[in-house]
Amino acid sequence: MSCEQPLSDPTQRDWAPDKRSPDVLVGVLLTPPGAKTGFPAGKKSRLFREMVVAGKKRNVSMYFFYPGAANPIRKRVTGFQWTGKRWVARSFPLPDIVYNRILSRSAEQSRPVSALLKKLQQMDEVILFNTRFLDKWEVYQAMSQPGLPVTRVPETALLSRATLKDFATRHRSVFLKPRDGSLGVGIVKIARAREGGFIYERTGAERAKYVRSAEQLYQRLIALSFRPARYLVQEGVELQTYRGNVFDIRCQVQKDGQGKWVFTGAGVRVAARGRFVTHVPNGGKRAVFEEVIGEIYGPSTRILKEYSERLEEVTINTARVLERGLGLHLAILSMDVGLDRNGQFKIIEVNSKPAIFDEKEIRYRHLAYLSDYFLYLGTRQGQGNGVQ
Repeated sequence: MSCEQPLSDPTQRDWAPDKRSPDVLVGVLLTPPGAKTGFPAGKKSRLFREMVVAGKKRNVSMYFFYPGAANPIRKRVTGFQWTGKRWVARSFPLPDIVYNRILSRSAEQSRPVSALLKKLQQMDEVILFNTRFLDKWEVYQAMSQPGLPVTRVPETALLSRATLKDFATRHRSVFLKPRDGSLGVGIVKIARAREGGFIYERTGAERAKYVRSAEQLYQRLIALSFRPARYLVQEGVELQTYRGNVFDIRCQVQKDGQGKWVFTGAGVRVAARGRFVTHVPNGGKRAVFEEVIGEIYGPSTRILKEYSERLEEVTINTARVLERGLGLHLAILSMDVGLDRNGQFKIIEVNSKPAIFDEKEIRYRHLAYLSDYFLYLGTRQGQGNGVQ
């Protein structure tokens, strides 16, 4: 997807302490550990080491900490630092930048964590990067205002008895989605039945079910403890298929060393046979964007270039519109993008706390851009909130 050369694996290079004073000190705020103590091991530890090494190449120093270990008043933080051989705990000064990598909505919204984030936002000497999770409804509202360059968003409304009936009547298929959901959890697909009425299917359910009317469907949902205030109703996009299965494109955009939005990369996620969600935890599989486009539209360099450039344009424009519309310092976003039967891209979902890509080339490019952006922020302290 990018003309840049793939980055080499940062974990495969020799690591040695840098004798220079760091240009920027970054504290990475992690999800509270709960009953567990110490530093994460396994895959998480590897990913954090990659962050450290990528930062070191640009003279960015990092440590990792939990919310309860920060004391903004005393301007000290107890955190973990990679020595090149192991993680060690020690006391650090407040960082220049706090990178919010709390990946649990409930944890981020808890009283102690929200109080810490609010305090950090008020401090002139600290830049809070990656402010908070996004709500799907606020995203839709920010992106669907008249006159904005991004119009490729499925029609969406707050769920109610009236909106469910309206959408189910006007569209061939409809999705119900939690406003604060992720990984496809809690999604319901609704489609018109040939004999009249509707067929609906929940994520993870063994089989689809039939109802005679939108009213009966609404009553079924209420019986399943659905809380309409938490849900959106969204127009279903007639997606292209790859080898008989629907797919979407997981993209990431972020800001570079000049503070400009750039396209990090994209990977295709293909739904399992007969499924409507593409997330890997729900049975989806990974595929390569270039191979998918080539199989659908033909292995033409011109066609691949056209679709690649259009995808980059759509996602970068979306990031610009969304950041300005919400007034938040975002700087890194992942997007689930659908490719419809007419060859048009549709923005299905936007996430301000992206999961790490399994595709190494995308992950290493992400780490390089991230470190460059940290340096950029470090030179701009006191000059605004980073919104472009």
